Amino acid sequence: MKHLPKTIDCRWKALIFWLALAPGLLAKDRPNIVLIMGDDMGYSDIGCYGGEIHTPHLDRLAAEGVRFSQFYNGARCCPTRASLLTGLYAHQTGVGHMLGNQGLDGYQTGLNRKCVTIAEALSGNGYHTYMSGKWHVTTHTSPEGPKDNWPLQRGFEKFYGTIIGAGSFYDPNTLCRQNTYITPVNDAHYQPESYYYTDAITDNAISFLAEHERSKTEKPFFLYVSYTAAHWPMHALPEDIQKYQGSYDDGYEMTRMLRYQTTQAPGAHSSCNRTQSTCRQLGASQTQVMGKALHGSLCSDDRPYGSGDWKSGSTTRGDGSTSEYPHHVSPRQWRVRRGYGTWRTNQRPLDESHQRQSPHGRQ
Repeated sequence: MKHLPKTIDCRWKALIFWLALAPGLLAKDRPNIVLIMGDDMGYSDIGCYGGEIHTPHLDRLAAEGVRFSQFYNGARCCPTRASLLTGLYAHQTGVGHMLGNQGLDGYQTGLNRKCVTIAEALSGNGYHTYMSGKWHVTTHTSPEGPKDNWPLQRGFEKFYGTIIGAGSFYDPNTLCRQNTYITPVNDAHYQPESYYYTDAITDNAISFLAEHERSKTEKPFFLYVSYTAAHWPMHALPEDIQKYQGSYDDGYEMTRMLRYQTTQAPGAHSSCNRTQSTCRQLGASQTQVMGKALHGSLCSDDRPYGSGDWKSGSTTRGDGSTSEYPHHVSPRQWRVRRGYGTWRTNQRPLDESHQRQSPHGRQ
């Protein structure tokens, strides 16, 4: 798979091709399972919940399946992800907040050994388990380890993705294949004409399915496709940016109002379509596809993008320039007041305890 097609539609055709030739993918008595996750995506971002962003493939998945009318999550990367992987409350897994040992069982550096991941449960019950994408349930990122909380040590047979929670879409930090760090340049297994992490996650998920087919195994598979989009940084492709040029010129409040009105009526997108098309080829009775917006409309990132200090009232941007803001508000709240961001009405007020808990700058 060193030279995959450039266009997203071609990638989906490649995926459909493999599945059309893959009778070994069809489980005899248990379904294949594909779990697709979107990161930091508000539920109203997608079309079927009133969003103005074009998401026909996700909309089709919703129309042919089940849409939740009531849904809860942890509002942060790590706790929600820990709950999804284990089926437990985040505090039971040791990831009650963001990652970091706070001296309490519910606030540790990663998943504890009192919980079992879905991959561990399924691998012990006759499933092959594959993962492509973001992990982010451990603080241990050293190449020398420990790696006891990395995907392969928590039930997955194959893994391509990142250990930490965010990074460049063009040169992701902590990019791994299996248990070994790689880069887009030195990865011998994957050399597309141009590298983009969202596409790379999908391409490697497709590769896992192709390898599953070639193995002629009769075991079903569990595939966890965990995108970083739409988590910061906002590294959208130029063609996607151009598609919505001018769409938000009327401001955030107008967008919010229009979305709200749309949701009152009945009723990571292209890469997700490629995975969904695969599952359609497998047949509805054979493959269960689940899509999830990780954080709903909440995000934990009240910190400046770049280095910064809450108390000094400044943040250094990526270009080296400095932005000043009052010390009693978070950088995001200040950006909102200056017209740079949206105000989250369900965000708790910033108080002194919140300031003390907030680390300086980005991780």
